[in-house]
Amino acid sequence: MNSQSRGKSPPFSKHLRPGYPELTVYVGSKAWRRARDASHTAREGRAVACPPDSDPACFTWSKATFGLPVLVVRAGVSDPEQELRLAASLFRDGATRVVVIGGETPTHVYR
Repeated sequence: MNSQSRGKSPPFSKHLRPGYPELTVYVGSKAWRRARDASHTAREGRAVACPPDSDPACFTWSKATFGLPVLVVRAGVSDPEQELRLAASLFRDGATRVVVIGGETPTHVYR
């Protein structure tokens, strides 16, 4: 894990504004590419990345969650431990529900 300080916003979050029904967070080896591509579309305009070499607890997610549900999409190979830390960090910063989908691993719903 890299040693980022808490308070940093997740990648691709600069464009986020309140008003969307949920946030999509891409996690895994292809998170950067998928979040970048999705952040430029109207349908998935609220997409950010949780890079595979990062600790989700180091990011401030409240500017991204706005107290809404969060959809976590596995993009490429992802680390289940990072997914759990991400869910905990999202709840810490105001997410109301976290759903993790994609890949070979079953869907997880956290409330």
